[in-house]
Amino acid sequence: MNISLEQIQTFVKENFTLPSFISILSFLGIILITYIFFKIIIKSLKKFTENKVSPAIQNLITKILQYTCLAVILMTIFKKLGININAFVGAAGIAGVAIGFAAQTSVSNIISGFFVLAEKAFKVGDRIQLGDITGNVESIDFMAIRVKTLDGNIVRIPNEVVIKGNLINYSSLPIRRIETKISVAYGSDMEKVESVLMEIPNRVPQILKSPEPFVFWSAYADSGIEVAFYAWGKNEDFLVIKNSIFKLIAELFEEAEINIPFPQMDVYINPERTKKEPVFYESAGNEQVF
Repeated sequence: MNISLEQIQTFVKENFTLPSFISILSFLGIILITYIFFKIIIKSLKKFTENKVSPAIQNLITKILQYTCLAVILMTIFKKLGININAFVGAAGIAGVAIGFAAQTSVSNIISGFFVLAEKAFKVGDRIQLGDITGNVESIDFMAIRVKTLDGNIVRIPNEVVIKGNLINYSSLPIRRIETKISVAYGSDMEKVESVLMEIPNRVPQILKSPEPFVFWSAYADSGIEVAFYAWGKNEDFLVIKNSIFKLIAELFEEAEINIPFPQMDVYINPERTKKEPVFYESAGNEQVF
């Protein structure tokens, strides 16, 4: 296909007139101004909220403004090209309803994410416990939070679960209580048991003197008497203290000859009870004993 110079000149004269050139420049100018406007707003908001809100909320606001800017630019382009936006809005509405039914869980997690960020119950780096999951918060996102457990695994917890669950933030206070429950055999000297347990703070330097450690007798169980030892320590010393207490109890109880019982059942036989005579029945010519 051969295109002559004359055809090119004709095309340029018809399509690249001064009014059309001005129209293109104004179109590009509107897009550029819109982009710069949103960039200024985003930068100003980041500076304004730098020391007032968490980085997670800053990131959320930035994402919303970026998507809004993109939507405005696309609508401007469609309008300039003469595309009917109303048709797109109607189609988007129908699609939104369909997607809403298909993604109810995702929407619920996103909404819950707003509450998680607004409530500020925890932040990145805090040690939390939710159900049987304990670890440090790695990230707080739209859909879920990520927690690094004590054994190094990364667990993703949906925001809806976070909102509905009973969450403990161990980093919200500088100290943490360590509870150790044990059982001692029936007949043990309770004063002696208390004395031995109260020796533990003298052996573990990480245990705080205030609040003061104490012993609490909690229940008469099937195999022994249940007792709990309570102590306090700094958050970062929790595992060291718990491990030291566990080992010391075994060591000190052995030295003091205090027995830790195991599950057992005592069966008593009454020797005076007479042996029941067997009863014979006849059934179809056969004798059966019951």
